[in-house]
Amino acid sequence: MIGAWAFAELMILLMIALADGPREYLLAVPMVPMLGVTMIIGRRIALACACALAALLCLTAGLTMWDEVTALPPVLIFPVAFIIASALAGMAALDGGFVSRQTSVVDPLTGLLNRVALQTRTTELAAQARVNGERVALTVVELDRFRRVAAEHGSATADAVLAEIARRLRMELGADSTVFRFDGGTFVVLGSGITRASAIATAERLRDAVCASAIDDVAVTVSLGIAVYHGEDFDFAELYTRGAAALDLAQTAGGNRVCLAPDGPTAAPPLAAAPERGERSALTAQLGDDWTARLRTATDGTALIPNRIDRAHAVDALARTRPLTTATAAVLGAAIVLSSFWANWLMLVPAIGGVLAWEITNRLVPRVRRPEYPVFAGLVAVLAAGGLWIAAAGPVGVFALPALAIVVLGGCSGFPKLGAVLLALIGVATTVAAGMAVGAADTAAGPVVLALAIVFVIGFAVMGEVMGRTARDHRVTAITDPLTQTLNHAALDARIPAFEQLAVDRALSLVLVGLADRRPDAVRDAAARLRGAVHPFDPIYRVGPHEFAVLLSDVEDDRAQKVADRIAAAIGDEDAAVGVASVPAGDVCCLDMLFAEAAAAQRAAGRSTGERPMVAA
Repeated sequence: MIGAWAFAELMILLMIALADGPREYLLAVPMVPMLGVTMIIGRRIALACACALAALLCLTAGLTMWDEVTALPPVLIFPVAFIIASALAGMAALDGGFVSRQTSVVDPLTGLLNRVALQTRTTELAAQARVNGERVALTVVELDRFRRVAAEHGSATADAVLAEIARRLRMELGADSTVFRFDGGTFVVLGSGITRASAIATAERLRDAVCASAIDDVAVTVSLGIAVYHGEDFDFAELYTRGAAALDLAQTAGGNRVCLAPDGPTAAPPLAAAPERGERSALTAQLGDDWTARLRTATDGTALIPNRIDRAHAVDALARTRPLTTATAAVLGAAIVLSSFWANWLMLVPAIGGVLAWEITNRLVPRVRRPEYPVFAGLVAVLAAGGLWIAAAGPVGVFALPALAIVVLGGCSGFPKLGAVLLALIGVATTVAAGMAVGAADTAAGPVVLALAIVFVIGFAVMGEVMGRTARDHRVTAITDPLTQTLNHAALDARIPAFEQLAVDRALSLVLVGLADRRPDAVRDAAARLRGAVHPFDPIYRVGPHEFAVLLSDVEDDRAQKVADRIAAAIGDEDAAVGVASVPAGDVCCLDMLFAEAAAAQRAAGRSTGERPMVAA
């Protein structure tokens, strides 16, 4: 790959050396392959390649256009800066993809599964509900006055509070429930086979566990909203809306309490019976019928960001790639300052304005509900400031036109298609306006200069949108096997620390299922039967082309054997070899060892076809 890139760059430099006419306008072209290779190779190699290319560009310019460079040094200053900046921008976009992969399953602060995993889990639940028809209970848990905690005690303390709440929730829940971090101070608990009464009891237990003691000298309370579903047509959106509405009622009543939504999808949810929770009818009348619209508005996307997954990707990428974007801005800023010696010093004013606009944007993002709007406005402000800076630079500004393409690249990598198209159009309009302002007569006489800058903007916009779309798609598909719609090996890897922590005081069992028929249709059919044989909240992982793993928390080996028997009966004794391994509560759990024991039992079962599943000794 590096060899192909080096060959392409050498051909471009040769083209510049042999070209007729004003060759200085072509000096920015090498940044295009530089950007492409940066998104593939490692960071250190990319920086080394960028420095080497910048040196070769200086050598080419010195040998072929010495008079032009000495008369107007910005002719070379800007292209060298663009090469370094494009490498840094490419690394920032690549890091945004890495961030998406790292946060696709697990919330890094609390160690809980995040809302992307929740979305995937609800798809699996819908498939299992059609088979089992079991009750599903959803509990929305939210830290009361979370913003006040952050404002009074600082973000570090707020993070510690959230992490400890997550730990307490996780340790209090049984094997039939899973907790997810949904957003900010909000958590979602999903449980199956649970009645309304047991859901209330579990919620009260969770509330007591969280409020049992202060966290970092901060007294915390939580409010909980419950919704219970029973039927075959599982609709998570409707279930969550009812649970969130019940949470809204609990918080309106003062917080630190539990509310239960009725089974109907449209009725206003009353409070769960409790002495301190107030009059049910008065609170329902106070809220009225508009709670559904308000809650749906809170969870819907916008024209720029269609859903919360894309919003999370944009915010994560913006925050975690800030050092690289700052370095990119510093390189371009150094080029502007150096070029000011041969241009109008007033060109620094719009450049400083663009930096301030982006700094304000970064400060607004964590504080607003819809961060895509200030981010988009900040990018537009930076493009406008760039256009004004180029126009104020005079003849020097024409060599700075490709800088707008680098801004468009960063913006398009964070927004879905509509936002990327709008940014590209604004970038093209700004490029045309700045090019005409620099010199309309020169631009009309030599339109190739402006055309080249427009091509840069459009090309970088397409590359940024593709990179961002790939990263966003990975957030959704990273944990799901496309053939069977079960969880995949990456999801299992992400959950290993949580399973090993649960095994400290709970039994952990593993059922490993190997299929004899390896055809895709047979594997898909076996996965469907497997879902029908296990509990709806027992996670199923496809860990090999024809192998599945079922992890059972708080299940001893005798109960795990019964689960394995059901699996073997559902799939067919002749079609599957099933192995079981268990770790008693309190024993040191190593999931690799557990898998090895289950695999040995599975191999033994495969050699004794027709007998019941084998249990590891």
